[in-house]
Amino acid sequence: MAVKSQSVDDIVSKFPIKTIPRIDGEPTYESINEIMQMLYANAATLPTTTGGGTHGHIGLIMKPALYSTLSEIPYTVPVDPGPLPIYEPGSSGLARQQITNEFEESKRIFENHYNMDLALKALIIEAVEAVYLEEKRDRYTGFLTVTARDLMTHLLQRYGKITASDLMANKRRMDEPLDPSVPIDVYFQRIDECVQFATDAETAYTPQQILQTAYYGISSSNLYTDACKEWRRKPQAEKTWTNFKTFFASEYHELKEQEKTTAMGQGYHSANVVRQNADDDALIVESLQHLALAATTDKQTIAQLVESNAKLTENIGKLSEKLTQALQTIATLSGSANTGSSAPKPKTTNQLKFDLQMDPVGYCWSHGYKVKLGHSSATCTRKKPGHQDTATRADIMGGSTTNKNWVHPHCVIVPPNHSHNANNADSSDYMFNSCANHYAILDSGATDHYLHKNPNPSHVSQAGYNPVTVSLPNGNTLTSTQKCTLPLCAMNAQATSGHVIPNLNKSLLSIGKFCDANYTAVFTNKDVKICKSPIQIPEHEILLTGHRNAKNGLYVTDFHNISTAHSANKVDHMQNATTKNSITFLYLAAFSPAISTLTQAIQKGFFHSWPGFTVNAIKKYVSDMPHVSAGRMDHVRKNIRSTKLTQIHNTISHDLRPTQDKRNTHNPPHTVDTQDYYVHIEHLQKIYTDQTGRFPITSSMGSKYCFILYSFDANAILVEPIKNRSASELLRAHNKLVQYLIQKGYKPNMHYLDNEAPQSIKSYDTNNKIKYQLVPPFSHRRNAAERAIRTWKNHFITGLCSVDPNFPMHLWDKLIPQSEITLNLLRPSRRNPNISAYEALNGKFNYDATPLAPPGCKVIAFESPQNRNTFAPHGVQAWYVGPTMEHYRCYKIYVPKTRAERICDTVSFHPYLCKSPVLQPIEQAVIAANKLTTALQNFEKQNTPHNTKENKTIQALETLSNIFLQRIKHKSNNNTTQSPRVMESTRNPGTPAPRVIQQTPAPMHRQIHVIPPDPTQAEPATIPRKHRYNTRLNVANHGAHAIIDADTGRSLEYRQLIRDPKHKEVWTTSMSNEIGRLAQGNNIVPGTNTMFFITYENIPNNRRKDITYAKIVVDYRPHKQEKERTRITVGGNLINYPDNVSTKTAEVTTAKILINSTISTPNAQFCVFDIGNFYLGTPMQRYEYMFIYIKDIPPDIVNQYNLNELAIDGKVYVEIRKGMYGLPQAGILANELLQKNLAKFGYHQCRHTPGLWRHKIRPIVFVLVVDDFGVKYVGKEHVMHLLNALKTFYNKISIDWEGKFFCGIKLQWDYKNKHVDLSMPGYIQHVLHKYHHNPSQRKQYAPYPYQQIIYGQKVQKPTAIDNTPALNEKDKKYVQQVIGALLYYARAIDCTMLVTLSKLSHMQAKPTHLTLQLIQHLLDYCATNPKATIRYKPSDMILKIHSDASYLSEPKARSRCGGHFYLGSKPVRKYTPNGAILNSTNVIQTVVTSAAEAEYVSLYMNAKTGIPMRHTLIEMGHPQPPTPIQTDNTTAVGIATDSIKQKYSKALDMRWYWLKDQIKLKRYDVYFKPGSQNKADYFTKNHSPSHHRQSRFTFLHQANVAMQGCVENLYIHVCGVA
Repeated sequence: MAVKSQSVDDIVSKFPIKTIPRIDGEPTYESINEIMQMLYANAATLPTTTGGGTHGHIGLIMKPALYSTLSEIPYTVPVDPGPLPIYEPGSSGLARQQITNEFEESKRIFENHYNMDLALKALIIEAVEAVYLEEKRDRYTGFLTVTARDLMTHLLQRYGKITASDLMANKRRMDEPLDPSVPIDVYFQRIDECVQFATDAETAYTPQQILQTAYYGISSSNLYTDACKEWRRKPQAEKTWTNFKTFFASEYHELKEQEKTTAMGQGYHSANVVRQNADDDALIVESLQHLALAATTDKQTIAQLVESNAKLTENIGKLSEKLTQALQTIATLSGSANTGSSAPKPKTTNQLKFDLQMDPVGYCWSHGYKVKLGHSSATCTRKKPGHQDTATRADIMGGSTTNKNWVHPHCVIVPPNHSHNANNADSSDYMFNSCANHYAILDSGATDHYLHKNPNPSHVSQAGYNPVTVSLPNGNTLTSTQKCTLPLCAMNAQATSGHVIPNLNKSLLSIGKFCDANYTAVFTNKDVKICKSPIQIPEHEILLTGHRNAKNGLYVTDFHNISTAHSANKVDHMQNATTKNSITFLYLAAFSPAISTLTQAIQKGFFHSWPGFTVNAIKKYVSDMPHVSAGRMDHVRKNIRSTKLTQIHNTISHDLRPTQDKRNTHNPPHTVDTQDYYVHIEHLQKIYTDQTGRFPITSSMGSKYCFILYSFDANAILVEPIKNRSASELLRAHNKLVQYLIQKGYKPNMHYLDNEAPQSIKSYDTNNKIKYQLVPPFSHRRNAAERAIRTWKNHFITGLCSVDPNFPMHLWDKLIPQSEITLNLLRPSRRNPNISAYEALNGKFNYDATPLAPPGCKVIAFESPQNRNTFAPHGVQAWYVGPTMEHYRCYKIYVPKTRAERICDTVSFHPYLCKSPVLQPIEQAVIAANKLTTALQNFEKQNTPHNTKENKTIQALETLSNIFLQRIKHKSNNNTTQSPRVMESTRNPGTPAPRVIQQTPAPMHRQIHVIPPDPTQAEPATIPRKHRYNTRLNVANHGAHAIIDADTGRSLEYRQLIRDPKHKEVWTTSMSNEIGRLAQGNNIVPGTNTMFFITYENIPNNRRKDITYAKIVVDYRPHKQEKERTRITVGGNLINYPDNVSTKTAEVTTAKILINSTISTPNAQFCVFDIGNFYLGTPMQRYEYMFIYIKDIPPDIVNQYNLNELAIDGKVYVEIRKGMYGLPQAGILANELLQKNLAKFGYHQCRHTPGLWRHKIRPIVFVLVVDDFGVKYVGKEHVMHLLNALKTFYNKISIDWEGKFFCGIKLQWDYKNKHVDLSMPGYIQHVLHKYHHNPSQRKQYAPYPYQQIIYGQKVQKPTAIDNTPALNEKDKKYVQQVIGALLYYARAIDCTMLVTLSKLSHMQAKPTHLTLQLIQHLLDYCATNPKATIRYKPSDMILKIHSDASYLSEPKARSRCGGHFYLGSKPVRKYTPNGAILNSTNVIQTVVTSAAEAEYVSLYMNAKTGIPMRHTLIEMGHPQPPTPIQTDNTTAVGIATDSIKQKYSKALDMRWYWLKDQIKLKRYDVYFKPGSQNKADYFTKNHSPSHHRQSRFTFLHQANVAMQGCVENLYIHVCGVA
């Protein structure tokens, strides 16, 4: 029975997407592509034999080129077989039946295809508006003759147009390599999307291009190396896109399975048990005893310090910040020792159980830090008055500090300043964190120490320094720049002083200078030592060591690492470590060796650089660990007597292990016989090689085996992982290890290898003059590499048993380097048994420079800001896999997220078998006390008298001791708990406040002159110091109210004003009011609780680095009630705010458009609101901290807030809780609060225009510029609605109903005659006075000296070489200030200066005397034309643009473009058009090759500038037709409109073609008019004075011009090309 065809309803019922979301408005490529994907999914539900039979009816809707990537069989559209089958005449019944069956099958296939097409077509018609499909609709048959593919092709061609730039972006997206952190299917999907995109653009990729792109994308990830090789070997017929995806998807899943294999799964961790031991009570008691002893000792030491200050010397540098904090900690505890208190007792079992129920990171505003799990500020049921639900431990918001120092039993106490971040390192650690070369050459011919960089840049003294000149061997000379001191604290000043010569390639240390300072230099063939004693050299006498470079024979030293100031290194997790966790951490890092072997190596000094790693510490803290037994357990033969005892002495010469005297483990033997023995074998230079068996897991790099090389002379075992045991792989490993030995000076002469060794290794040995010898058959043990393999495997397996249970075992080969380092550190060298095998090859191992961690340890690695999103975590989970030998204090980690290895210097360790070693505060205090005690004892041994007043070191220590004793005295006299923040004065009412005696300087006898602005001018907004809001207003605001010295013309600051007796009182009162306004009020003004005075100790430790300064700004405002106004602003440049700080504030152009809209809208009016303290009223969740100098604070405020008790070093600290001017976040916080408040009343910010607001239904629009509201309204009831809404949240609102001043611009409204004039009266006069301009005797009518331009030449006369001298810093700043002051005025009002200012802006970076002359020329022009006005008249509110360019008129073969933007007049006024809303002039940064190209680029740049204006006009309610752009070049018009064929212009930059798309989208209309009618011509070049003089009447409106009757003739004459 034949299968019936599916009806349309049956087909639709099986669709996974039965309804496609409707597209609102014009379709785009994105929306069309979404519909296409849904249609693909639906079309695949009905199977068919057409097109290969595996993809359903997708070929019905998909383009053939794209379908070819799915199937090699094309999808052919079935043909209707007709109503009945056609039989051959005379055919038999069987033949007829066969024809009938074929007919029914063809009919079924056709009907399924046809019904599927109808179903898909119906979905398209429902999803797209009819107007966009009307072109395909037949007048009579509708869509009957149109297929679904035809409709989609029509939509793509009409509305999904893909530009050339889109294709380039698609190609870049397709070429992006595989991201290892995402599944490979995501990569395949991206390739498919890019292929479809190109196909839709009619530029389909070939299958070969797709395969090639995907192959390179996958191979670049380095994860599928073997798979890529296998793919290349496949036959060409099998290399299809489908097979490619299947093949690499299988490889991906195999790789994922490998990554799932962990140490626990392979049994390496089965011997370990999870141990959660509490801290050892004995260790706690011992630590507390150390603390008590340290506190008592330190107090006595300080007393000795005070008595013997005269005996101090210059040998001790300033104490580091960390030591100071440790001493303060000891002082605090010493105070309790004075009161007779004893050391804290260990907690009882019940107390410990109770503490375990507490939340280790919990906090409650009402109950403090010690709260139960689940108890927080938000869930508290017993809240105290003022409770804050959002308070946390990080931000307590003024809450309780009860149990602040309590620590959970399972938590590790971290020092307050402990951080792995380099930003917390003090200045003394700068040299250790820097990337500079630490090494210097020890030179016996150098006369002094010469360094290429100061090793301690924080201590630079240039006073009285005489540079020295050094002669080089080649005859050249170098000169020093400063004096420096070597970081060798154990040496005297004579030996450590040197000079810095920046041009020196390598630092040189003078041996002669060390010897002159009574030190001894001892040279050997390998190293050099600088020591105190010339006879004996004990370890503690060695002050500086170095090694000899095998290549050049020079002696090199790393003098930086001799210093002990490493307390704040980013990865210094082991400094002075003494706890059990630290020793266990080091033991695990050494791959958990046998205790006996380790203690012998420690006794020999092989681990001398490992902090705290001593024999006693090992015996005390390292107990038997299960994983050690699992890795090293051997079979024990019981009750079997050895038969080899009598042969021990006979086989000693064949024993590969080092000779040791087992009877004396503390003192290694140094007998003559032993030394002779080693000398005898020194030149054997033998190596042994062999291979291990297969490792259970194939590593991610494909390694399966290990190649072992044993060096007899060095007694070192070298390991190299190999992928297989093929001849080529074995030769590679052998070559690498042999070359390594040769490089280290151990070139082998004899090579012992197995009989199975490949011939390639033998040939290699022969070519390199290395003899080889095969071991006897069946005597593998004669090959010493067999024993080396066993030794290394035991060591390596033990390390594997100590890794984290979840450590991915495919990384096993990455742990080999550390296992090799630690194993060779345990083995003595044969040539010299006093050094380790590692030292014999590589020199001494410096743990401080190359720290190690337990293998396979889980870590959190720091993610740099540029590699993470804004709200992403700062750390990423990773695995520690080994050290980095070529980097200083860095680690090699593996990040599973990216499947990549990286080098990181900031990590947090989380070992499994021990706790992370962190120095406890108690240990830190004890170590600091011991250091100080040792230093002071050295002082007492020296009897040299010193002048205390001249010794800065003595003064620093005296200051430290005084602070220390004061804190002890304060602690003993004050038993009360101090509040964390000072909210109000803590002085008792009856106690007089301490007075601050200040020396008043002599009064200033200079005249203070205030230049007031227009008396009717409103107060412009104060702009914060950091340009966060609108940088164009800074100059205007500064010039409007500045206090100017009449003699110098410079602005006066607050400190200068209060020194003048005539002005001191008024400005002191103003400052008092400002502080009272910001704080809790004073006798005159109420407070806003914006800031609170606090002590320095109450600032959180993690926020002290963010403390900023207060900047005091003064201005004079005669039209205000408080004329003399002082403002305290925050130094925003030091604020490190973590979130976004960009604020949506309006541009001046937006304000001009709104003013145009007001005068052009019937019955519309304009007013201005000013919200007082707009930024001061915004609460902040994250407080900021600032200091104010107490000398700047008026006495009444000092007394009211008792600030003398809070001041430290002349500074008073405040906590800022609300927004203030200067805070980077103040603007955005105030803006967000305003948006939240006004949203309730129907107001919202427009989407595209920053600072533009409107109501949903009311006819009201306003522009927000900082805290000024420019409001356009029709009907006063609507503006009152806005005013009432603002008054709900803001108390202080001033209203200018006439709208006279806005954005620093004066507005003169004439609603009757329908025009408004914009001006800035008095601004130019103020600029001329401020910058000391002397009026010229001659009028200047051109802002720039004019020289006729020779068009087409690459070098113009005005750009001749400037040979005048460069300006000094003072004149340079003067030039920059003048340009900045005039730039805002030119953009806002007088556009005739724009071209001149643009040219000067390019000179201001390196100004010369010529630049200064041009500045004076411009100021002369300003003095000649001090007034300017722009007039706006009723407009049709349609944007119009004039565009022009000057070809090769600028230096370096550059061209200049200009633009004139205005709104069309209504009615049209031909010769007096509307004033411009923007005039622009810019240098085209790329070199253009023709005038037409320059004109076209100018069209592009002006069109880009016009896009935001179009958005603004539309959002204000003025729809925009295609914006007309006028140009005077017909070729440029032809290129833009595609009306001419391009030839050489095809080389245009691709971005210029953006304009073509905008024209096709009907957003712009480019047309031609002659240059005499193009106003933009004025902004492309300099003109003659007469032209400038006449042009002012074109671009500016001046009411006093008597020539208004000749405007038409003037316009025609002015717009001619100069």
